[in-house]
Amino acid sequence: MTPAPGSGILGSAMVPNLPLAALLLWATPGLAADAAPRVERVGDGWQATLELPASPDAVRRILADARDLTLRPPDVLSVEVTPRDTCQEIRGRTRGLFRPLTYRTLRCPTATGYRESLLEVGDFKVYDAEWRIEPVEGGSCVTFRAAADPDLPVPRALVLENVKRSTVVVITALRDRLAGQR
Repeated sequence: MTPAPGSGILGSAMVPNLPLAALLLWATPGLAADAAPRVERVGDGWQATLELPASPDAVRRILADARDLTLRPPDVLSVEVTPRDTCQEIRGRTRGLFRPLTYRTLRCPTATGYRESLLEVGDFKVYDAEWRIEPVEGGSCVTFRAAADPDLPVPRALVLENVKRSTVVVITALRDRLAGQR
């Protein structure tokens, strides 16, 4: 998946997006396919929550594929996934200012979704993402939380804005994927 030129905060020299981001929207079971997520700042990152007219099992099946780049931020260029017990080790490449940046995370299932955490400090000092899926009447309440801090000489405000944008892109992609399955 290749983002449109200039679609990032810094144009073609984007601050890397995170596979993680956030939104909160409380909707009824008749949720519109184009419902906008509500986004809020949480700790060092952003969180997005969206109520979707799909079962928690349907949401979990889609999120289970860590190789699916459509459910990662648009600046992620590639991921390699290796099974590791009940988890998955992910080696990813994302756009950077001067060269692609790499990250290595561990993605594990949790009681309520998935959690992805940095395994080693390198191009990223912080990288943390979590999907939470909760049953609600008529579907699921899905929350995506992400935090990242690339080791780049850019203002933290630009990094945070890019993480925020990425969270919206990622949760919207999930919403659209589920809408296409109905």
